[in-house]
Amino acid sequence: MRFLHIPLIAVCALVLFSPPALKCSTPPRGSWDLVHGLPKGQAIVLTYKNNEELKAEFQGFTSDTLLLRKGAEDLRIQKDNIAEIEVASNAKRTRNTVMGAVLGLSAGAVWGRHLNSTDGGAQRAAMVLLPAAGMAAFAAFTPAYKTIYRAPKEH
Repeated sequence: MRFLHIPLIAVCALVLFSPPALKCSTPPRGSWDLVHGLPKGQAIVLTYKNNEELKAEFQGFTSDTLLLRKGAEDLRIQKDNIAEIEVASNAKRTRNTVMGAVLGLSAGAVWGRHLNSTDGGAQRAAMVLLPAAGMAAFAAFTPAYKTIYRAPKEH
């Protein structure tokens, strides 16, 4: 694994955390029309302006109200009280898994470089691959959400 060196890690970090990449991942603010594309029964996570969260099923919406179902209870939530609406995203989960594997592989490569040359190849491979597998597994099992609505900032 001599090809994995510190410059490669720096380039990976630069690409993953560059401002254009971070900007592309944030949705436009105030896109209430994106709520229209949700199918009835879609699980959502709603964040109120006081930072409380509500997990419920989407039922419908009007120009100023969101209709949800939590258990057997139907809820009507005013748009003015909503800070953010998120839905589960498999694409983001996949992206997070790949990023976890790359970062774990990079960390393992740095960690593996510090082994003595007398240490076995299997031990060196384990030192490189175990962090990658661990970080990828953690990222794969962590729920990932995509924001479809974010209230405009109040001035």
